[in-house]
Amino acid sequence: MVSKTELHAISQQNHEWHANGAPCAPLGRPPPSSSSIPLSLFACPIRLTSSFCRSRLSRSSKAFKQIFHRIAYSIFPMSSKRRSRRLVSQDASPVGLNNGNGNGFEDQDDDSDERNAATSLSQSSKRPRIRNGTRPESRLSTLSQTVAHSPSNQADIAALDTNFQSPSANDSSSTLKRDLDGFLPGSIVRVALKNFVTYGSVEMFPGPHLNMIIGPNGTGKSTWVCAIALGLGFSVNTLERAPELKLFIKTGEQEGSVEIELKGKPKKKNVIIKLYLSLASNSRVFEVNGEKATAARVQEIVRSFNIQVDNLCCFLPQEKVSKFAAMKEPELLKETQKVAGHPLLNQWHNSLISHGKEKIVLDNQFEGVQKSYHDIEVQVNNMKRDVDRLEDRRKIENKIQAYELCLEQNKYSKEKASYQRAKLQVAETKERVAQLESESEPLKQQKKIFEQLSEKYEACRGKIQSTSARCQQELARSEQRVKDAATKFEITFEQLTTLTEEERRHKDRLVQLTREVEDLGEKIKQPIEEPDVTPFNEKLQTLSARIRQIQGEIENLQSRQKDIYEERRRLLDQQHDINQEIQNLQSVSGRKEADLRSHLPKVFQALQIMRQLKQEGKFSGKVFEPLRLLVTPKEPRFARAIEGCVTNDLLNTFLFTDPNDYELMAHECNDNRQLRINLACMRAGDSMAHYQSPLSLDEQRAMGFDDLVINLIDAPDEVLAFICQQSRLHMMLVAHDERAQVDESRLKDKTFPIKSWILGTTRFNINFSAYGAKEIVIKSFELSMPRILNIVGVDNQAVQAKKDALENLRSISIEKEAALARLTAEETALRHEHEQIRNQKKEVDNAWKEIRKPHVEYLKDVATHKAKNNSLKTEKAKQSFDQEKKKRKEALREVTRQHAEVVTNYKNVFFKLSHLSTALLTLNLRILHHQADQKAFESIYRDKTANLSEAKTLFQEEALKAKEIFKNASEMINELQKASSAASDQVNQRMSHISAQLSEERKAQENQGVDEEEILDSQRQWLQNVLNEEQMSLEVAHPVDPSIMDRYKRLSTQMTQDKHELDKLQVERNNCITKIQQIHDLWKPHLDKLIASIDEKFDAAFKRMGCLGHVVVAEDPDYDKWGIEIQVSFRDNEPLVRLDPHRQSGGERSLSTIMYFMSLTELAKSPFSLVDEINQGMDRRAERLVHDQLVEITCRQSASQYFLVTPKLLFGLRYHPLMRILCVNNGDWLPEGFKLRPWLEKAKRQKTNRAL
Repeated sequence: MVSKTELHAISQQNHEWHANGAPCAPLGRPPPSSSSIPLSLFACPIRLTSSFCRSRLSRSSKAFKQIFHRIAYSIFPMSSKRRSRRLVSQDASPVGLNNGNGNGFEDQDDDSDERNAATSLSQSSKRPRIRNGTRPESRLSTLSQTVAHSPSNQADIAALDTNFQSPSANDSSSTLKRDLDGFLPGSIVRVALKNFVTYGSVEMFPGPHLNMIIGPNGTGKSTWVCAIALGLGFSVNTLERAPELKLFIKTGEQEGSVEIELKGKPKKKNVIIKLYLSLASNSRVFEVNGEKATAARVQEIVRSFNIQVDNLCCFLPQEKVSKFAAMKEPELLKETQKVAGHPLLNQWHNSLISHGKEKIVLDNQFEGVQKSYHDIEVQVNNMKRDVDRLEDRRKIENKIQAYELCLEQNKYSKEKASYQRAKLQVAETKERVAQLESESEPLKQQKKIFEQLSEKYEACRGKIQSTSARCQQELARSEQRVKDAATKFEITFEQLTTLTEEERRHKDRLVQLTREVEDLGEKIKQPIEEPDVTPFNEKLQTLSARIRQIQGEIENLQSRQKDIYEERRRLLDQQHDINQEIQNLQSVSGRKEADLRSHLPKVFQALQIMRQLKQEGKFSGKVFEPLRLLVTPKEPRFARAIEGCVTNDLLNTFLFTDPNDYELMAHECNDNRQLRINLACMRAGDSMAHYQSPLSLDEQRAMGFDDLVINLIDAPDEVLAFICQQSRLHMMLVAHDERAQVDESRLKDKTFPIKSWILGTTRFNINFSAYGAKEIVIKSFELSMPRILNIVGVDNQAVQAKKDALENLRSISIEKEAALARLTAEETALRHEHEQIRNQKKEVDNAWKEIRKPHVEYLKDVATHKAKNNSLKTEKAKQSFDQEKKKRKEALREVTRQHAEVVTNYKNVFFKLSHLSTALLTLNLRILHHQADQKAFESIYRDKTANLSEAKTLFQEEALKAKEIFKNASEMINELQKASSAASDQVNQRMSHISAQLSEERKAQENQGVDEEEILDSQRQWLQNVLNEEQMSLEVAHPVDPSIMDRYKRLSTQMTQDKHELDKLQVERNNCITKIQQIHDLWKPHLDKLIASIDEKFDAAFKRMGCLGHVVVAEDPDYDKWGIEIQVSFRDNEPLVRLDPHRQSGGERSLSTIMYFMSLTELAKSPFSLVDEINQGMDRRAERLVHDQLVEITCRQSASQYFLVTPKLLFGLRYHPLMRILCVNNGDWLPEGFKLRPWLEKAKRQKTNRAL
């Protein structure tokens, strides 16, 4: 509670508030005297730093005084009846919307009456406004999430009911206890805003009961609604006011915050939730009691207090007032159950919805399985006769199979007998081989002796030969050493001879050089001076300069000739290209290639690559150039229809029949050159034979069509087949006359294979809807004019243009040839002059040389004299030859000695080799005698070995034959065992019986001396005859589908399974129905009790206003469609009608909404509720009655906290001590120098006079 002294201190700060910007009314409270104002009205000092949201009440001083006078006169006077019930708040705490920005008054005192009058000024009325919005999506509460796991048996349902029987279904406050300050847990104790929408810094302290937030339109009342919703962690979609969080930040600021203090639970501290908004990141951050928290944590706290901001029955923002009447009945029921009634109402309802859906699914499954069971039962009964026939037939088949197995067994027995005989033959041949091996054993020993003796002879011969080879090598080396010694002797002797000759030449050279030096010395005694050659040099320089000038002119002419020649060659190339273009233009294929080169240069480049590869023989299969070059309409008028049915990509595709060719082209064009062209490879064996039309030509004509589109094209067969594969032109009809009458009824037949056709220049496609009524959808579009396939005939104009260009190039070429001839003539003249000047220069040069010849000869003699003199000195400086001659003679004696030694060694080696050759010859004679004896013995040994080999070969053949017979017998017995295993038990039993009989007969006949093979043949013939008889019986038997037995067994099994499934589904259905009935018995009474309580309050409230109102439950077989229907009547003799957003007026909908809200107030489980501008569209009478009832209901001790936001108040309304009035004053709307005291005193005097 704020003391009067504190209020006075606060009022003295008005000059500071005013200095900060926005004004607000000063804080005040009525004094406890009899003359005090009869209402608990407290002004709220609000710090409004915003200059954005200025009040729209800025008027002249005169207009302001008129408004103030009217408001003060209507609030202060009271009737005698009201005076006796004067409400004076003695204990109400002041509402704090503390603001540090000022109040707009320059000279104010602390008089409480003046402050109360200023407070009442904020109650000025303005025209109401109605805003429409969309219903926010309902948020699932914790209780509704629990319902998703509803009890599945009676015990769970009973426990569910028992746990919540103690609290009253209609008294939510019985579970909530008020604190000493009157607040319920979860109520809002304080709200502080900073830089939020229009507020800079503001704080609000609401009361525990009804809080009336008033103020003119545009001052920021609904901003508090937004602050509460966002501050408690709900999204912007709950408000439908702004799509993004950053739009709630005050203009010009980067951050904003909302701080909400919630009353804590008993014996616990209050919960302070703070929301930070960021403009840059468009994000939010929460703090709970000063610690950072997630939005999920905030939601958890809010849910723990059962705060339901996202429930229109608890929290109705201004933008959603009109949405309440538009709520569907099921949605209204769900939201009402969350707000009031038994805590498990919503959970029970959700359980009924889920079990109801489960029952529908079970019913559908039961009907489907039941129908399947009956259908299968009929099929099984119908197949019984055929099954009996099939069993008879299978008996015969079993006999046949048994006799066939016996025949196979007979074959095996015969093969087994053959194997026994083969085994005897193998034993005989084996004995013969053993006898021959024993006879050949002594011969083997003798053969071994011969071989050992041969080895000894060969070893001895090898030793002699190796020694002889070493001697030969040594002899060769000795011979080489003899040759080397002789060569060395010759070289040494030659060196000695050469030295003697060199000594003689040295003496001769000294004599000659001496004579030459003397002769040249005499010759150069008289020097010869150099003659004057200046005139010759000048003449040579002049001629050289002219030669260089002529060469430069010739080079210039040659450069010009080269340019003209290059230009002439370029002109010839252009002429050749134009000639080629003329040839192309004179043919259709040429025109097509020219068009391709101009429009698709990459495709044309790929065409050149293909032709080059084809010329080199790198393709192994057929290859086709782009289809646009190969496809030709049979008539020009067909081009539009053809080109309209195929894509440009298809026409620009290269086609191949061999995948290797496709890979080669793709590698060359797309991989290496990055041309990105279209390539395709045909399927193997594809041709037009695979693409035949389902209609004959007569059938096509009968339907009004001329032909198929594919028949309008000339192209190779492979190309036509590929076009059919890609565009299905063999399935597209065409009528050239667009007025042709075609058989549309047949085209609209779903079974008709053709779904596309052309009529004139229009293409039609028909489709059938895959859903619903399978409607026919026919699409048509106009065929565009052809651009690619319309190239036909010869373009004479283009040909003539090319010829004119060619003639122009020829004339230019002739001019270039003339210019080239002129330059050639000039060059010839210059070359002639150049030759003449060169001859002149040569003559001058010869004369210059002749004059200088004596002086040059003199210089040569001087140089020669000097060189000869130096040579003479060099020769004289050489050493004497005597010492060198002595050394060389000594070397000659040493070489002679070495030569004698190697000759002696060579002689010794030669004699040794001769002895070895004689010994080797003797040994070879002995070896020849031994080999003759060995050859005679080997002839005898080979005969014996051949006999043994023949015996062994015969043994192996007999063994192989026996093995083959054994293999065949093994395969037969394996096949017989497999067949026996695959056969049924009946077949195996019959076969065993027949085999036993045959075995006994065979033993009896063998005892009589009958051959076993003959017995087996006889039995085989008997088995074959019996088998033929049974096969004839099988052919006579009635044929039955063999698969019918499988179907019969499968259906019988399925019928048994369906029976079990039916029983199981029936049990589940009964359990589900039991659960639904049990939950319904729990839910319905509590729901009826809640709706009856709401209806009672709603009806009473409407009757007090002279209207009718009724709240009923709209029932439906589907629990999801159960709802609450609000019925109202605002006129006499008018029946009750359902409240909807179209039938009633805006005021009637607002009245109905607030009445429903008030009916829920005492029943609500939420700690607070809020309604923003609910009085939109109401008349004065309805608004007054609503206000009175709202005050009466919300100011009861059992009522929770309530917020009512309104821009206007009527005169003489009813107020209650538990109410708290929150005035929003925002904007510069008071004139300067305005005083409230005179107006307050005048109001007091008028009040006193009326009391007297």
